[in-house]
Amino acid sequence: MSVLTGGLPTAVAQELTSIAAVRALTLEEADESRPVKLRGVVTYYNPAQKIDLVLQDRDNGIFVEFENLDPSIAPGDIVEVSGTTFSGVFAQNLRAERFTIVGKSPLPEPRPSSFEELASGGLDCRFVEICGIVRRALVDRHQKPERLMLEVSSGGQRFSVWIMNFDPALAERLVDAEVTIRGVCFHLFNEQGQTFAFRLMLATDRQVRIDKPAPLDPYAVSERPANSLFRHATGEVLGHRIKVRGKVLAYFPGEALWIRDATQGLLIKTAQEGTLRLGDEVEALGFPSTGEFNPCLADGSFRVVSSGALPKPIAITAAKAFPKDGDLVRIKATVINGLSQPEQDILLLKDGSTLFRATLLRGHGALPLRDLGSGTQVELTGICAVTAGDVQSFMTRLKPESFRVVLRSPHDVAVVAPAPWFTREWVVRGSVVLAVLLIVALSWALFWALLGSRKNRQLRVQVAATKAAEDELQKAHDGLELRVQQRTQELHAQTTARQETEVRFAAISTERARLARELHDSLEQVLTGTALQLNAASETIHADPAAASEHIEIARNLMRQTRTEVRRSVWDLRAQSLETHDLGQALQKAAHHLTGSGVELLVTTSGQTLRLTDVLENHLLRIGQEAVTNAVKHGKAGQILLHIDFCSDKVTMTVEDDGCGFDTNAVLGVAQGHFGLEGMRERVKRIGGTLALGSTPGGGTKLIVETPLVPHLLETYSA
Repeated sequence: MSVLTGGLPTAVAQELTSIAAVRALTLEEADESRPVKLRGVVTYYNPAQKIDLVLQDRDNGIFVEFENLDPSIAPGDIVEVSGTTFSGVFAQNLRAERFTIVGKSPLPEPRPSSFEELASGGLDCRFVEICGIVRRALVDRHQKPERLMLEVSSGGQRFSVWIMNFDPALAERLVDAEVTIRGVCFHLFNEQGQTFAFRLMLATDRQVRIDKPAPLDPYAVSERPANSLFRHATGEVLGHRIKVRGKVLAYFPGEALWIRDATQGLLIKTAQEGTLRLGDEVEALGFPSTGEFNPCLADGSFRVVSSGALPKPIAITAAKAFPKDGDLVRIKATVINGLSQPEQDILLLKDGSTLFRATLLRGHGALPLRDLGSGTQVELTGICAVTAGDVQSFMTRLKPESFRVVLRSPHDVAVVAPAPWFTREWVVRGSVVLAVLLIVALSWALFWALLGSRKNRQLRVQVAATKAAEDELQKAHDGLELRVQQRTQELHAQTTARQETEVRFAAISTERARLARELHDSLEQVLTGTALQLNAASETIHADPAAASEHIEIARNLMRQTRTEVRRSVWDLRAQSLETHDLGQALQKAAHHLTGSGVELLVTTSGQTLRLTDVLENHLLRIGQEAVTNAVKHGKAGQILLHIDFCSDKVTMTVEDDGCGFDTNAVLGVAQGHFGLEGMRERVKRIGGTLALGSTPGGGTKLIVETPLVPHLLETYSA
């Protein structure tokens, strides 16, 4: 028997003797360091981190924090723990001060669970059991120790499984197998203490039971036509891998593969690296999954069967693009604008009255945007990717909404006709040439007039003729200058309209992705919890009305959270203060709302205030809000300085506080449920800027965001 101690003993006063009693505390009560003494079985322990331990007694589990824990501890040890409570962001935890191993025991009987029960958050740190199909298996060598990572599908939903002690050969045998998994449920949560995902933590691969092995040769199964995915078939069981066969249309290593069989084109999402040539015949395996419009295969793998001729693209127009989703197509169009982003190059094009996009991922080349000016006629070759519209309440058939062309390389863009030659630069050059010719003509006429000085009459006639010619040329020059001004104004109006279209397009795409993440990460989880509580109330309303009332009250609270989250998501679509204030005023207004009266806040600007795009102003406002929130909430700052510097080619935002600071090497990230700093980094990446963070314990924190103005500058404010 070993005994470990750490810290001073806590006075015994109303000791809590069970995990259920600790879990019954509110987070505020848990922060009062209530004394605890209980006995339980270790269900999970990571000796590399030395604080990652879970204890369970009867039907409840709890996370235990302990410094300098004995590395010999293992799952199955029976221990007695004395310590105090503390609150995490998500649940009540235990900080152990005395830890005694008193025996060994088998792991407790797991609680059979469904995906919905685990996602609700009520089984945090419980030893549970769930059945599913393994979709993906790989060894994560960045973790210490190395872990086997599984992606498992259960009830149409996916979750992760982390296994510490495992046989590497097991990974290949698990994919597509039906398994029963026993492990500890760990929840991932945001800074508001709301769970948005969960994973199961396993100490050993013996906690994975294979109920139905995957085929020994996965490629030995029968082939399926590409257009048969998700079609009605009596007796068919979904969830397992299927095999398709076709010619390679496009391949992005480690990302995606498009093939075509006799029925249609098909997208296969795959992380497999390899060398494929266009036209190769391949066999591919994958799990049927919903795509942007047509189904696709996810978590795919492939092998080459034979080589073949290059595939021929199908000639289409924009009006007839939707039926060719997933196919290799060729289309002629007119360039409206081009945009270079960190992840990809984008062309906005028009064919007839239809607008669509062409995209080329970074890493596969770059489009010559300078040669693809507005009005350039091009011929594109690439994959047609259709996006579905919203499903109306009275409709059951999904309708296509738009499409884009996925380019494989810059060679997929061929210029048919360059942009029109009549440009502002051409008009200016023509005016200069015309002026030179006028001067030469006048000089030539004068020269010959002087030579004929002996004939005064002829000289006068020639001078008069020269004067008339000069007047005519001046009139022509004035008319041409007027036409140049008119054409310049027209070109300026067109350019401004295209820039505004580009800004709105980028803002809509970014906000649409953000809103989808917000609704999935918060609203969907709260609605799931509400449904569970209402189901429980329905089942107990006759037998136990009091219990049913408790479930209904919890459901009401969840719905109030839902209303708050929806309002916050809608408000976040666009900062209202940016509609009536410039960036500096909006930041000052938002920051004063965040700090309150106990914090001294100073917001300053330097340089000439510039008008920026909606995207850049919104991201800088959100980064500034997050930095001020962190300074107040985590740094306990008494003074915060926020400065914006407008230069001719860049804008710099600095947020500095005199708070408690922190160790930047030990900052928590997404894996531990902290999203503030990671969210700021993502926003900085989207606007093409850089983020510098400096902080030391006790020395305050300084955050500097710098972004170029070339793609974001609209105009200069008038004085």
